[in-house]
Amino acid sequence: MGCFAFEAESLADGPYSCSTRRTAVASFFGAWHWLALWLAVAACSDSAPEPRLTSVSPSVISASVDNALEVRGARFHPLPEVALGSSSKARLNATFRVRVGSVFETAAVERVDAQTLRFTLPAGLPAGAYDLTVLPPGRASLRLAAALQIQSDVASDSGTPDAGMDADAAIRSTGQTLHFEDAPGGAGKPLEGVSARPVGDVLDVYAVLRDASGAFVADVSVRWTVTGDSAGMPDPELSSHLSVPLNKLGELSIAADYRDLSTQLGPITVVAGHARELTIVPSTASLRTSDPKLVFQVTGVDALGNATTDVGPLTWKIELGSFGDFDAQSATLTPRQTGSGRISVTSGYGSKAVSGLISVSVGVASELSIEPATLSVSADDAPVQLSVTGRDAFGHTTTELGELTWSIASGSIGAIGADGLFDPTHVGVGTIAVMSSLGVGAQSGSFEVRPGRASSFSFVPTTWSGTVGDAPVAFTTSALDADGNETSDVGTLSYAVGSGPIGEIEPLTGVLTPRAAGDGTLKVTSSYGASGVSGNVHIADYALPVSLSAMRVTDLFWPTESNARVEVDVKNDSAQEVLLTGMALSFVFGGSDVSGDYTVTPDRANADRVAAGSTRTLVFWVEISANASRLGTLTINASADVFMLSGYSVARAASTTTSHRSLTLGVKVSLSAPVVPNNRRCSGGTVTFGATYTGSLLTPDYSWKFSGGSITSSSNNTPNVTYGAAGAFPYYVTGTETLYGYPDTAVGQPIYVGALGGTAAATYPAGPIVLSTPSAGQSVSLLTFPRSDLLQVSGSTPITQCDGTLVAAVGHNTLTVFSDRRLFDPALDTDLARAGLQLAFTSAGILGSIPLRAPSSQTEGSTTVYLEYVDDVTGALTAAGDTTFRLSQDKVAPRVDASYPLSDCSSACISKGEPLLFVFSEPMTTSTLSNLKVELLASASCAAGVQSDITSGTTRRYDAASRSLYVTPVTQSAPSYALRISLPTSLTDAASTPNALTAFSRCVIVQGTGAGNIAPKPYVLSGGASTFTPDGDGQAEDVSWSVRAYADTVALRLSVSRGRSELRALLVPVSGPGDYMFTWDGSDNAGRVADTGAYRYDVTAISRAGVASAAVSGYVELRSAVNMVSVRRRY
Repeated sequence: MGCFAFEAESLADGPYSCSTRRTAVASFFGAWHWLALWLAVAACSDSAPEPRLTSVSPSVISASVDNALEVRGARFHPLPEVALGSSSKARLNATFRVRVGSVFETAAVERVDAQTLRFTLPAGLPAGAYDLTVLPPGRASLRLAAALQIQSDVASDSGTPDAGMDADAAIRSTGQTLHFEDAPGGAGKPLEGVSARPVGDVLDVYAVLRDASGAFVADVSVRWTVTGDSAGMPDPELSSHLSVPLNKLGELSIAADYRDLSTQLGPITVVAGHARELTIVPSTASLRTSDPKLVFQVTGVDALGNATTDVGPLTWKIELGSFGDFDAQSATLTPRQTGSGRISVTSGYGSKAVSGLISVSVGVASELSIEPATLSVSADDAPVQLSVTGRDAFGHTTTELGELTWSIASGSIGAIGADGLFDPTHVGVGTIAVMSSLGVGAQSGSFEVRPGRASSFSFVPTTWSGTVGDAPVAFTTSALDADGNETSDVGTLSYAVGSGPIGEIEPLTGVLTPRAAGDGTLKVTSSYGASGVSGNVHIADYALPVSLSAMRVTDLFWPTESNARVEVDVKNDSAQEVLLTGMALSFVFGGSDVSGDYTVTPDRANADRVAAGSTRTLVFWVEISANASRLGTLTINASADVFMLSGYSVARAASTTTSHRSLTLGVKVSLSAPVVPNNRRCSGGTVTFGATYTGSLLTPDYSWKFSGGSITSSSNNTPNVTYGAAGAFPYYVTGTETLYGYPDTAVGQPIYVGALGGTAAATYPAGPIVLSTPSAGQSVSLLTFPRSDLLQVSGSTPITQCDGTLVAAVGHNTLTVFSDRRLFDPALDTDLARAGLQLAFTSAGILGSIPLRAPSSQTEGSTTVYLEYVDDVTGALTAAGDTTFRLSQDKVAPRVDASYPLSDCSSACISKGEPLLFVFSEPMTTSTLSNLKVELLASASCAAGVQSDITSGTTRRYDAASRSLYVTPVTQSAPSYALRISLPTSLTDAASTPNALTAFSRCVIVQGTGAGNIAPKPYVLSGGASTFTPDGDGQAEDVSWSVRAYADTVALRLSVSRGRSELRALLVPVSGPGDYMFTWDGSDNAGRVADTGAYRYDVTAISRAGVASAAVSGYVELRSAVNMVSVRRRY
């Protein structure tokens, strides 16, 4: 709704605009809408400015006369009105009422203007101080407390004297004085001490009379004088109250005269007022964290725009952002934090100011650090660029670092450039320093320079002298890097003999075994490419003072002769025990080797070790073939490998001659007594021996050889021998035909001597152990194993004591048993504390049911089962027996156990001319190996089809000892091609009824030429030179070697021999350089465990061309728990 004009006096000032609206609203709505009008009027009245009452003049009057009074104030406005329900125009209500205390009230008040009202106060009112109350129309009443003083004994301040007295005289008589106070009616305070007031203020001054005691007398109207330019002119009328607006800065003075009294105020300085507006100084700032603290100040202007220091109590704070530590009490900013924002200040007067943008950026460095703080590098490493990180005083990262100077602070570790580029050249630990032109510096943590890679090598020792056969010596090397620092970063080292025949050196460890005399050098080569050569290595020859000092042949040789005796003396003049790995005898007639006609059996009493400074005689028995029909001189050569226990070996040889006859006279000597089992005696018993002959008309001369007994009757053919000690004692007799001197020798079974036990628990077996089954030479099918009925002792020839009585059930009733094909399960062992496998026999002297298992190798051939009893107190062997039978019907198919290459190839894996290698599980029939097939494929891929058969021209070589086949296909002209080698089922084993091979094939991709002709010599890392006991008790049944192979090696071969005869060979294909393992279970190529003795081993590396390297040799000792006294085995 809108407001509109009405016919009334013009009301231009603010308060009347609302009155106008009230009247207009009333006219618009009419009487019917008086409720709406009332609401509108109420709304206007809430917002109209209130009138103000400031003074009355004169303020002190006489009660005896009428007094014209003037009321001063502001906004004395009439009130517009309209009668509800009337259509008449609005009118102004200008009726003001005045009340003096409670003694007078009047509506006869003249409204002069908005600031002035006038009325007349009649005479006769009681004297006193009265409140003056003005009641404006439609407004709340206005009151001035004690504003009017009515007196009965003074002249009024209008100048009219009281009757009967002069006013000035009255004042003087009472000692009254005139004062300026800040309130009328005696309620004010003196203004004499006021020296300053704020501009814009209104200075109210009241003229007050006080008597001599200072008591209030009256407010009096005075004539005012105001001097100065800081106030408006006062009202010229007499008045008890002066209101001075202070409009501008400056000074003013106020004076007043009343009657003959006067007073003065001032000068009063008009100063700026309270700050209405504030300004922060500085209003903006751009700081760095390295700058000093910044104190903010504030300026203010008052309401009139005057600068003022009266800014009131201030409250400072960060209004926006985060950029430092701000102390609100002192308005101080410490620029410790980067950022930006604004600061505000608020006055207690209500005004507030906000600064412009305050920013804090990072300052100059007050702290430096080196990056990296620590370093660990090699002297070979490239120079390292160092850098510096700076932080200001508050930890902020800064780039204002100043000019930097680098240096090595400690340690001789290298060099550093002006740009911080560190070159690590010297091994050690040190620190780096940097100094800034800003006066700050830093030092690094630990900088470690490690040695670089080896660049050159020196041998330690540089030179060496030794003797052939000395213990191996370990050479080491020292190395320098490219900067001359000693280094252990040498890469993978490979040692070799650089020059000269000075022995062999293990390529990885540098251990030199001085096996050959001479001068030379050693060389070491690193995988990094660096190398070094030693000084001179001198190895003097060592003539091991061991010889085959003598050979004796006691008889001439002739065809079909039995047990010709050959003796060889081994003399050890050295200071250490030596060991022989058997001895080989060869036979030469007319310059030709005729050894095939002579079968040699070593005597079981032969020993392999010869003590220092002693001579040992070895005995060999020779069976001469009927084909050896030759007349003349037969040369017998003996050769042996003699090992020092350190592993060094020498070959020694000797020879002798004997007469050889061409005729076979048929003279044969045999033993007629004792007959088994009569070769058993108790201690102190006598044995009568007997010998017969055939093939000669003349009675031969007999020569008996006994051990352990005393001859009590020297009859030529029936001597008597008494045995005192327990044991097993061999013997033999040689009969020599007296006409032509033809000899023949018979070797008997041992004589077993025991002693009767005094108690049942002390009884033990003595005598031959006779096995009824299997019989000698019996054929036993491999298909019948396992079985428990094969091994039997007949009840007619039981196991007994020396007198033929049975061993008590509580006596010593266990035997040590042995099978050279391992038919006994070690789980059968009844006494684990004793060496060998122990089996109990029954109180009836028989074995009972002894389970036998199938041999691990299904190879056909002869096998021996042996039993013995050794007294565990005296160590005497008093009972033994054996049987040798034949295993037949091998039905196990042979297979390929290993090959080279190890699997079919997906890329080139062999070179042209390089053989393939196949290792079989058992001996093969050599003639069937030609049935293999070699096919050329259509492309250089194993997935390709067959192009042609190129078996023709392929070479084959079978190594029977290691059961290995080398196949070298014919070379093709193509640079790369694929071959498939097939081993069909037509390849068979060596069984009496051959078994077909499980078919096998291998595909290879051939590329390039130049297969290595000789592989580097292997190195035996461990094993070999030890004792093992493959006697079936499950303890130390085999021996192992760890062998290192090097580049260009396709297989490692271990050969075991005795007396220069190869007993067994093992082949291990290799996949590359590394360590490989051989394990030998003591068996020969036929699967039979070898006899007790020392054996030579030779390890060679097979090259990619199929050629064996030089051998690494040594010995191993096989020591069985059984003595095999009843068995004669040849080699």
